[in-house]
Amino acid sequence: MKTTVLASLFAAAAVALSACSSVPDLISVNAMKIDGKDIYLRGEMNDYAAISSNRLIKRDEGMYCTLAALRSDWTPYRFKFADDNWSQGSNFGYAYPPGVMRAGSAPMKLNPNSQFEELRYFPKEDAVYQFCIVQNGNEYFATVEKASDKEVGFFNDFFRRLEEL
Repeated sequence: MKTTVLASLFAAAAVALSACSSVPDLISVNAMKIDGKDIYLRGEMNDYAAISSNRLIKRDEGMYCTLAALRSDWTPYRFKFADDNWSQGSNFGYAYPPGVMRAGSAPMKLNPNSQFEELRYFPKEDAVYQFCIVQNGNEYFATVEKASDKEVGFFNDFFRRLEEL
């Protein structure tokens, strides 16, 4: 149910953005940017595409997140965080091997100049998961956890406000 509602909201937000180019882009204003470029979750869950529904949005100071629906029988999910051109300085992979994350994993240090260092996540169950980059000074860390109703609600509210523009 969450996955269907979330997918519908993401699709509606994309339509709203394309139809309202003169209205300030709420996503862009709140998006994580490196050198002026938006950062996206890119991986097997979205065919490595840089799509607006997987743009990282500010959740808290120094914390940028997005949501993705994952199936436990398709594990592990390989992913990175990157801009739309995989640019150096905004192409985040693991800093130290093996780059494997599971439920309850500590935040994983990221390398913003990675090339092929994809992280891997093993979801325990079919659900919507929150993927985040946490910035601490000049260092970046990845977190992945099953999204709570609060996180799903945050993104639902965010996209609802976007539709109202």
